[in-house]
Amino acid sequence: MSKPQTFDTIVIGAGIIGSGCAYKIAKSGQKTLLLEQFSLGHAHGSSHGASRIIRCTHGEPHILPFALDAFKEWEELEKIDRNAGKALIIKNGVLTIDCDWKRTLEKSDILRSFNVPHEILYGGSIIQRRFPQFVNFDKNYSAIYEPGGGALLANNCLEAVQRQFQALGSLATLKDNEKVLSIDSIPQKEDGFSLLEVATNKGTCYYANNVVVATGGWLPNLLPNIPVFPHRVGVCFWKVLSRPELFKPENGTAPSFVIIEENGQIFYSLPCIDYPNAIKLALHGWDLPITNMNEHVFGDKTKISDWTEISQYISKHFPDLDSSSPMLKYACVYNLTEDENFIVDRHPQIPNLFIAGGFSGTGFKHALTIGKIISNWINGKNVDFDMEKFKIDRKTNVLMKARI
Repeated sequence: MSKPQTFDTIVIGAGIIGSGCAYKIAKSGQKTLLLEQFSLGHAHGSSHGASRIIRCTHGEPHILPFALDAFKEWEELEKIDRNAGKALIIKNGVLTIDCDWKRTLEKSDILRSFNVPHEILYGGSIIQRRFPQFVNFDKNYSAIYEPGGGALLANNCLEAVQRQFQALGSLATLKDNEKVLSIDSIPQKEDGFSLLEVATNKGTCYYANNVVVATGGWLPNLLPNIPVFPHRVGVCFWKVLSRPELFKPENGTAPSFVIIEENGQIFYSLPCIDYPNAIKLALHGWDLPITNMNEHVFGDKTKISDWTEISQYISKHFPDLDSSSPMLKYACVYNLTEDENFIVDRHPQIPNLFIAGGFSGTGFKHALTIGKIISNWINGKNVDFDMEKFKIDRKTNVLMKARI
């Protein structure tokens, strides 16, 4: 009989959140196993693609410490991984346009309280004067320009985290194409903590003192009582027809941007990063709930329903883009909670089972910070963040969703 394979910690899911957790936990000295059900870098979940917005301009003050730490973590990793020769972050600025001046001023107050450099642009004409690609925004619009914000080069980031995890040698084991089927506790400790058994489709059982579940849209499959709800969301790329210099991140004239409209719609965009002649511009929202992740994985990811709405918006506000149809479109996964705040917590009944999920389309940039937090919990260290809003059993009010 073969000897049981035991680890200090097992992390399930090698997307950006799981990889970030595994890296930070192994770096702390824990012998760590990272399991992934698909091949590394797959396009079935929420971690693929070339770019993600990174910014501090948020409507919720409890997010700011996470955002500030995210910048530090990615800049530090870029230095650690410098031999790979790949950039991880671009500081092309972030523009947050809002139809409600009150929200703009509230966000500015939050940024000032954390000493984040920014400026306010009052009125659509001022916005257009500063950034000519934005047209037909009337006097009721205002904007915050955050020069230190920008874009994460997402594929590079994921590869760098996994590369540095594996560079930790005997502390780090990564196995892809191995699906976890179950997690069971084996009561045997006097302190109330159980040894955890993780069974996979390879007929293998692994054992660990701690398990972290960061499986994105597959979280409900493993832990059905955790309130995370996967949805399809459309991502669109639109061809630049004129004034291409206004959409090149290296020119200082092409910020990543978020636009909040009166009807509650939120548009977001990144400049020509994924493709040299097209920008990403899509709705921060969701298409359809996913009741079966296999249908998403093996279904047609090019079918999305909301691109015509985006087309009409582009026609009105971005004349330099081809609004007739997207150059490329595909569906990915948002993993939502009722209030759109994350879940980062211990399992209520199993204190050495940790959960990181429900990032609601805004989690990528926080992966290393989340990993650091869970690593500290595992090692019995203090956490420098207020985690109350991220508890599993928090009281949620769907009318008070996290504000972008």
